[in-house]
Amino acid sequence: MVTLGQKWATWLDNPKNTPLAFGVESEVWYYDGGRAFQQIASYTRDPKWNKYADQILSAYADYVITNNGGIPGYRVFSRGLLMGFQRTGNAKYQQALNALVYGSRSVTAAGVELRYYRQHGTATKAGGAALNPQWNPQFIRESAYITDAMVANEVLTGKRHPLLLVGVYDCVIPDLNAFMDPTNKYDPVNNPRGTYLGSGSPTTARNAGSFINNFMMGLSLETLIEYYEMTVSEGEPDPKIPPIIRQVLDFFWQNCVEQSTGAMYYNSNITNGGATDAGGKRVLYTTSNLNQLVAPAFAWYWKFSQDNTYLTRGDAMFSAGVLGAGTNSKASITDQDYSWSGKEFSLNYKWSFDYVRWRSGDNGSAVGASH
Repeated sequence: MVTLGQKWATWLDNPKNTPLAFGVESEVWYYDGGRAFQQIASYTRDPKWNKYADQILSAYADYVITNNGGIPGYRVFSRGLLMGFQRTGNAKYQQALNALVYGSRSVTAAGVELRYYRQHGTATKAGGAALNPQWNPQFIRESAYITDAMVANEVLTGKRHPLLLVGVYDCVIPDLNAFMDPTNKYDPVNNPRGTYLGSGSPTTARNAGSFINNFMMGLSLETLIEYYEMTVSEGEPDPKIPPIIRQVLDFFWQNCVEQSTGAMYYNSNITNGGATDAGGKRVLYTTSNLNQLVAPAFAWYWKFSQDNTYLTRGDAMFSAGVLGAGTNSKASITDQDYSWSGKEFSLNYKWSFDYVRWRSGDNGSAVGASH
């Protein structure tokens, strides 16, 4: 953590790398590098890391504000902004977070980033035009990110966005259900809304043109956990969320993890997401360098339920993510290399701090408390 943090701190110190390029997603800002550096500062009790967090957050806030929230949905990173405002009181961070959920391309202006209002086909766009109520679970990542931004904004302001529950119950949860349901197959004539994205068997191909990457389920689980924790803090826990999280974790372990190694299958599709083994057979490949986007959900559910099944599974995934694992891995199976891009650094330290907190018996979240 410290070695890689210093690598990317040095990179940020180099004038050749500024301003940050918000079209280049291999850079350290992607996957909320500002959040990662703030968490390193808190964990090490060394505030020097906050300099680099603020360098990223300030530039990212400018990017969001300049576009009035109109950025691609896969670039919506709200938690670093929330943490930055809690730590510094910098109004620009609050302004950027507000722009993400109320700006020109946000959920209020035609639902561009939520992508659909499932069961809300009568909704209208700004100006009165009918909203296309298409349901496409392949935008599971975008739905998770913008819904979590609404949660973060409520944590900051105490005000609920009018579409928050639409995000949770009509977007994030249906996305996960579609991903797990092998009967909900896409048929352009008879079932144009049904897109089967489920992992199914790791040894058989599923819908060659229709799949998502398994780690995106982790992004959605993080959103549901942050939403649930917020309802707890507000004194009105949403009891429907923990059973859904358990259902997804059980499915994920059975279908998305190579259980002998703890490595995650990158996706469910051999044709588009596979590798070739020594015998020339197409097989799914594992990518344990993405494990930390999912493993913390197992630790959270263990904390919630005290069921050691989830602790054992979470430990397997966390360890594989740190050390490297996988029979058909595209990363090293003996040592995990996060050094080759800023994106790799940020995604591995985006949520893994909460794994350590929850695994250690701390009920708090690294992004839920003031810093």
